[in-house]
Amino acid sequence: MIATLVGDSWEVLPSRVDKTREVITAQTNHASIIGTFIITTTVGTLLKFTETGQGLWMCLTKGLRNTYKTKNFAIHYNKNGDDAVLSNEAYPLAEIRLGGDDPLFVTDIGYHLEQTRAALLKVGMTVIEAGRGTRWDVFLLDIGSFGKAGIGGPVILDRQMKIPSSKGGGAGTVFPPNEAYRYLMRKTCAHELMHVAQDVYYNFRNAGAAKAWTEMSAEYQAVRLLELMGEPDLMPHYYIEDDSEFLQVPMHKAHDSSGTQEYAYAEFLQWLEKRGLKTDSFIKLVNLTADPTLKKIDQSLIAAGSTDSLSLLFRLFAEDMHHGSMWTQNVVPAKVSNVWWRNAGTVFGVLSRQRADKAVATVNTYREERAQLRTLTAKVFHLRAGALPPARQGKLVIAVDTPPELKGHRLGVAQYYSLVDPPLSGQPAPVTWISLLGGRFSTVLDRRIAVPGIEPTDCNRATLFLVNESLETDGPSVLLTRWLLLAPEFVQYSRFQGGRYQIIWHKAELKDAREIRGKPVFAGYNVYRKRVSDAEFPSTPINPEPLSGESLFDDPPADERWDYTVTVVDIDGNESEPAAFKLEGDPFEGIWNGKTSLVRGTISEPIIKLIKSEIEKAALPGENLSQVNSLLNKAGLILKNIDLLLRFGVPMTYEIEHIKDGLYSVTPKTVFGRPVEDPESLQMTRIGAYALAVTVEGKTFNKGLIQLYRENEIKQTFEGAYNDPDLGSGEIGVRLVFEREVTDPTALN
Repeated sequence: MIATLVGDSWEVLPSRVDKTREVITAQTNHASIIGTFIITTTVGTLLKFTETGQGLWMCLTKGLRNTYKTKNFAIHYNKNGDDAVLSNEAYPLAEIRLGGDDPLFVTDIGYHLEQTRAALLKVGMTVIEAGRGTRWDVFLLDIGSFGKAGIGGPVILDRQMKIPSSKGGGAGTVFPPNEAYRYLMRKTCAHELMHVAQDVYYNFRNAGAAKAWTEMSAEYQAVRLLELMGEPDLMPHYYIEDDSEFLQVPMHKAHDSSGTQEYAYAEFLQWLEKRGLKTDSFIKLVNLTADPTLKKIDQSLIAAGSTDSLSLLFRLFAEDMHHGSMWTQNVVPAKVSNVWWRNAGTVFGVLSRQRADKAVATVNTYREERAQLRTLTAKVFHLRAGALPPARQGKLVIAVDTPPELKGHRLGVAQYYSLVDPPLSGQPAPVTWISLLGGRFSTVLDRRIAVPGIEPTDCNRATLFLVNESLETDGPSVLLTRWLLLAPEFVQYSRFQGGRYQIIWHKAELKDAREIRGKPVFAGYNVYRKRVSDAEFPSTPINPEPLSGESLFDDPPADERWDYTVTVVDIDGNESEPAAFKLEGDPFEGIWNGKTSLVRGTISEPIIKLIKSEIEKAALPGENLSQVNSLLNKAGLILKNIDLLLRFGVPMTYEIEHIKDGLYSVTPKTVFGRPVEDPESLQMTRIGAYALAVTVEGKTFNKGLIQLYRENEIKQTFEGAYNDPDLGSGEIGVRLVFEREVTDPTALN
């Protein structure tokens, strides 16, 4: 038996039972009354409810006692009680209108439904006029969302229609502003009526599998219909502004997710409309298949006049939405792009960050992330560098490790420079798309990472896409890695007698990266040499294989002067920018503050030995000799403590002055913060770009070397021998660690 609710009573419709097909049919002009099915099986009778049946069941169990009728709709609700609809006093849009027997909230819904039904043909959909004795059923209940409707009805709307606490559902919490609230009511009515109209194409057998498509198309057509009726969208991008990752859910499976991706995909249909596609015809063609799989959607696109496949259009949509819109706002406005860009600040995406309370930028040299893309989905990363150390420009390497069976995947990369957040001026940076095959793929992005930028081609941001274009299969798990190839922090070199050079450099942050497939990402260093007169370094390093250490001796032709530089090499043979160490002015002149430490040998022992020798020469009487030896032992302890103190380091200040023609004087100015009286200067000669050397005969070192470890820092050990007729001979080592903190010598006066 099939019946429909008319007023307060049920009217039985003429029914016919086909036992062979196990089908009950009734003469009616719409499907909103179908909801309860009695299925007879070999084990008994089973009662099943469709979504329509659930709506009718709610009507009965909730005890909806009031009905407001328009020409085509019967709106069931409760006027009083805990589950009552909004009273005129609580209804934000009541304004100064006088209500009748039915609340204004209910009559307004009736008005919106009638207006929308009459205009459905504007988007190629229809809900036929109700016949005598029947109307389209509408139920106002607590449903935790704006509304819902089964294919063919009934329409179920929230009894208050407040903004939900979350876009995935939940009890309503607030009313939007009046104009937005009015629009929300109209759009909800239009959206749910689209489901009623979809009854022409779908039934309870196939509607479940088509739910993602029916929701995205209903959302799009509701917005489009209201625009055609003169109602601009007052809640644009509502479902995507907080969901930048909805493209990771397949379009045809979006209803399986816990969010609202099936509604968010209406943005794709709006984008197709902007490209000139006749979307109404396209949607109708998909509906006619009653089977909106990705293949059927693809075929319908071509049939509707598109020259591009669904795979290509999806990829271009992802590019336009997540990248191009930062400039054009073609898909989403600047405020949404800005939210997405900021929310993408994961460790994978942040190449470097300069915090206000830190003097040095934090560099995230290497990061990896696993991704497994389902059918026709995309994952997007926004990469950015906040700052990089001076003269440490980087190259960004992107690598993808995939199983051999990988198909249909593409990698997209775009680079640009901007110190401001979206919206950005100018034209979108172009995206380069690369087809991925099974195995390993690695690429160095062609624009150098530099913050602040130095050259016009430098960049500090990049957009990275990983897309599965397949319409049939989910992709396997892939490993996506990115790392920064930074130039070595420092390189210096010195020339010795005979033409030998010593090259020292530091350092490669990539050393700390994890291994890939059991191999370190860092492969080593390459050293390059050129004549001082040459403009460029050659393309071939002097070392046949990358070096693991950070120093090298080289013996080039002695009749030439040479310059050196060093690069970092990664696992795939990619090289960093060459180390650049260009200082303005003289790298040595100035005041250097630090400490001098004894690291090898002793100072006290030869002095004690000398004193003892002098005492023996004096041939003192026994009594006096005993007293002197006692004093000598005490002095020895003091001198040994001086040795210990020297090992901890003596705070000192040196002044280095350039005298002429590469000749320098090095003069101690203070010791323990006290001025040195009558200091003796040590003369040194510049023997390389960043090295001074000294040769002094007699009672001190026979050789000395000062090398710049990095700009404004000396960190070097003197290893020398003393050979004194009085003290004898011995080895000694002294380490200097100084920084140039004051560049004006007069500042100490």
